[in-house]
Amino acid sequence: MRWNELKEVILACFVFLVASASAQGQPSAAGSSQGSAGTSGGAPPLAPDNRPTRVIRSDESEGKLSDEQAVAEEGGKPKGLTTKQDPLDPTEIEDVSYYHFGGILRGVVVPTFIQQIFVDYSSGQGSTGEPLNLGVGGYFNWRKNGLGVTLEVWHLGFYAKGYYKGKNDGESEWEFVESDLSVLFGSFLISWAVNVASWFAIDIGFGLGFGGVLGDLWRTEAWRDNATGRLNVCNGPGMPMSGDYCENSLELRSSAGRLDDARQRGGTYQRHKTGDPAQDSRNGPNPHYFGSGGVPPIFFWVDLPRIALRFKPIRHLELILNGGYNLYGFNFGGAVGLGF
Repeated sequence: MRWNELKEVILACFVFLVASASAQGQPSAAGSSQGSAGTSGGAPPLAPDNRPTRVIRSDESEGKLSDEQAVAEEGGKPKGLTTKQDPLDPTEIEDVSYYHFGGILRGVVVPTFIQQIFVDYSSGQGSTGEPLNLGVGGYFNWRKNGLGVTLEVWHLGFYAKGYYKGKNDGESEWEFVESDLSVLFGSFLISWAVNVASWFAIDIGFGLGFGGVLGDLWRTEAWRDNATGRLNVCNGPGMPMSGDYCENSLELRSSAGRLDDARQRGGTYQRHKTGDPAQDSRNGPNPHYFGSGGVPPIFFWVDLPRIALRFKPIRHLELILNGGYNLYGFNFGGAVGLGF
């Protein structure tokens, strides 16, 4: 082969190689149009093997689902997002905690038939009959899915006057009892709600508590007028003297301050002043202690059951009417609470 012919062959090969490389580096018309569409929000771009590529979002690159994907997969609102509730809507949403605090007013009645289970009672002059006492205080409540826990701090008076004697004691053992006692209670209540409407529910539960006893209880000997059959308060030892009534001797507590077996027995005149400081210091109201003759310093409270009608006109306000039986009497009352 001549030199001129060899140069022409080499030049032709070079031109062919350049043309082939140029053709492989440029997208086809279809690929170009698809790439353009992908960049403008249409179909995704094609890979070199003409398969669609998936555009990775920033939140997916971190292994998270977008809100829209969560909606599609769960068929509801995105997990972790809450629905804003109208502040006037009283509806209580499932799995949401509700808190209320407010004031309570409670009345307690100890009927005569319950008193007479433990003592003999006679309605004579000066008796208040079946005592109705009022209590006031405050409460805090947590409620979720119908289960409620309520804490209460409240003060209840146990004020009464009447003629009492021990069960089956003799006729001459009647005493006129004056109670200025009261109790500062701390108690809790567990209840379950029966929802009737979004704004009304019936709460059924039980309560337990205890409190410290305050105030005094006074006892004075009494005598019965045979002409009228009525009981009357003795004016003092032997005044008036009528058989075994109004004993001459004076009951005094022991040196330890108790009215049990160690005391000096006799007539009970706890409001009576003898004029002797030594004796008067051992007289006075019933002492507070556990045991015979004493006023228990701690008083227990049991509600079994407690039933309440709860009205909730708006989300942040509840009105309650309730009642219950507390083993020695009946109670009823109401409460007003604010929610948050």
